[in-house]
Amino acid sequence: MHLGPFDVRRPISVTRVSILLALPALIWLISGSLGDVWSGVPGMLRGLVQVAMAAFAATLAERAAVRVGLIGSSTRASWSLRIPLAAAFAVLLALAAGLDLTSWLLLSVYAASIVVLAAATGRSASRRRRTILLGLILLQIWVLALGLTYRMPGLAPFQPVVDLMMLVGLYWMLREASPKETEASGLRPRPSVECIERLIDHAPAGILIMDMDAGIRYVNRQFATMMGETDEPLAIANLLDLIPDASGRESLRRALAELGDCAEPESGSSVSLPLVGPDGRDVTTDMTLSCASIGGWPLVMAFVQDTSEQTRQTYLLHTMATQDDLTGLPNRSQLSQILADEQGLLVPGALALIDLDRFRQVNESLGHEFGDLLLVAVCARLVEILPPGTPLVRFSGDVLVAVLFGADRKSVVALSERILAAFSAPILINEWEHRQTLSLGIALIPSDGRDVSQLVRKADLALGWAKTSGGGSYAFYDGPVAEQVQRRHRLQGLLRVAIEEQEFHLHYQPRIDLLTRRITGWEALLRWNCRQEGAISPAEFIPVAEESGLILEIGDWVLQQALEQQASWLDQGLNPGTMAVNLSPRQLRRPDLAQRIATMLMRSGVEAGQLELEITETALMEDVQDAIRILNELNDMGVRLSVDDFGTGYSSLGYLRSFPLDRLKIDRSFVSPLGGDGGHHEAITRAIIVLAHSLGLSVVAEGVETEAQLRYLVLNDCEEVQGFLFSRPLPAEACERLLRDGRTLMVRSAEGT
Repeated sequence: MHLGPFDVRRPISVTRVSILLALPALIWLISGSLGDVWSGVPGMLRGLVQVAMAAFAATLAERAAVRVGLIGSSTRASWSLRIPLAAAFAVLLALAAGLDLTSWLLLSVYAASIVVLAAATGRSASRRRRTILLGLILLQIWVLALGLTYRMPGLAPFQPVVDLMMLVGLYWMLREASPKETEASGLRPRPSVECIERLIDHAPAGILIMDMDAGIRYVNRQFATMMGETDEPLAIANLLDLIPDASGRESLRRALAELGDCAEPESGSSVSLPLVGPDGRDVTTDMTLSCASIGGWPLVMAFVQDTSEQTRQTYLLHTMATQDDLTGLPNRSQLSQILADEQGLLVPGALALIDLDRFRQVNESLGHEFGDLLLVAVCARLVEILPPGTPLVRFSGDVLVAVLFGADRKSVVALSERILAAFSAPILINEWEHRQTLSLGIALIPSDGRDVSQLVRKADLALGWAKTSGGGSYAFYDGPVAEQVQRRHRLQGLLRVAIEEQEFHLHYQPRIDLLTRRITGWEALLRWNCRQEGAISPAEFIPVAEESGLILEIGDWVLQQALEQQASWLDQGLNPGTMAVNLSPRQLRRPDLAQRIATMLMRSGVEAGQLELEITETALMEDVQDAIRILNELNDMGVRLSVDDFGTGYSSLGYLRSFPLDRLKIDRSFVSPLGGDGGHHEAITRAIIVLAHSLGLSVVAEGVETEAQLRYLVLNDCEEVQGFLFSRPLPAEACERLLRDGRTLMVRSAEGT
């Protein structure tokens, strides 16, 4: 690729110097007609004219060399080089008196060549002095040779030989002054134009030379390849034509304007530009611009780095940091930014937490791959339902956040009902129809807060309230929710006091064998008689204890008390059967649960087979593999295990078969409609009994309160029951009397006990 006459400083070449050395022949012809005039000039005046002629010729030749690009304007020789040369001519006059005009003209031309060569050797003073010295020595030899031929006519035939020696000497001096590095001199070579072009063309970075209007003068091969042109030259006249957007073009114009008129040699700027090649490829670049004025022409050289891959990696990292890779939604970190960008905390609106009901059980029973597909499908359906432009954020595993800008309570209610209605239709995943309900917790802006964390906290509390109904509903943080929050906060404080003051006690409800009507065991039930508020229902305080973590300490106390009571009855020679104690989900997640229970059994003296642990179906499905491991440890100890409230959770029959269980307890919600117009509840209850028997498990029905319920359970082979029909939960003393009497329990026999 050709650089053009103004692109780089042209180094000395043999061709250009040969043209300069050809001038003597022309001067020789012209000077022949002036010989007679010159011979009539006085000797002293003729010498001065010759000295002036030499200096003038040197200056004229130097300017001509600059003009044609032989040397750069910045390397022109100073008068400190020209004056010694002129003075040297005065010495030569004395040595070579009598030379004719033609010889002096030739001498002047060669002197001019010396100055040009000296200036072209570079800015090093030592190199210039060396060139001048070599040139003067050569001139003196030539002048002496000329003088001898004039004084000795017999040597005239040798004049061409003398001239040839002069030409050879000048060529040798040219080679010595040209960029040829030698070990002796230590001088570095001056590369040729072709060498520079080759180096630039094969540079690892793209190089672009343009004018101040972004007109392209030269591009190297790397830049052309970068833009998709490998074989043909880049057919673009202006860099602006490669920039697709107006902002990028304006950025380039600003960067060029910063360079000014290239008056400062160090002037430079940088700019990042997106480019589009002739083939349509997108390339992101970083350009470093430098400017120089060459021959009066301001030119800009741009070093171009392809940052497309770096930009792509940066984008990927940014995407990973700000976007959920499964759903493609903004992640939790972006919620504050979304509200800040839209000034969402300054205008009325709402923040809604959306939770997939029983999503953990879906993952455990149907697999995480199915759960991922379900979550993606739910997000897609929500995007269709939500108003256009509504931000939807994946806040955590199965919790999403929708930010409803400008919405009032009425519009939020309408939207919530529309969402719930939309999810009444099944979702098709891998040709599998799945019905997924959602629960929504809503905090209003600004009435419920102007801080993101505060809004999320209140929406989460409202979500918890919505889920208490079993899912598929929505709730605002107001009224009952706010009261519930205050109530839970108060209960936490009261529970801590209750633990310290030992305000808890246990009641025991008997489990009855339907064939013998005898007591086969007891269930320990926690009761709290608060000194400040009186009796507080377990349904109210146990969820608070579970949420606060106090259930661990309370649960240990219940286990220890129940085992001590069992030991007391055994010590009295009574036969209480098994003692059943409920385990909370937090207790089940304890890695040392089996070891703790073993310690309590050893401390109480009760055998492991006389302890039964009841775990809810929901607790088992929170982490199936961990639950299987812990239950196997307990089963190996001999502890009996049962599933409490079966039918209310979302368990998988496959996993149910994996648990080392002894008993299934049917929840009271299925037992209550039995014996009347039970409908599908009777079918479900019968199916649970059949399922349990097929798995080798016995069945206990909870909450039996009527004889009709009892008859249905007997007819369908249920082994045991619990409920008010036989006995309410009793204090230990009343239980002891029943055990001591050893009688069977008939219907309502324990009323009033």
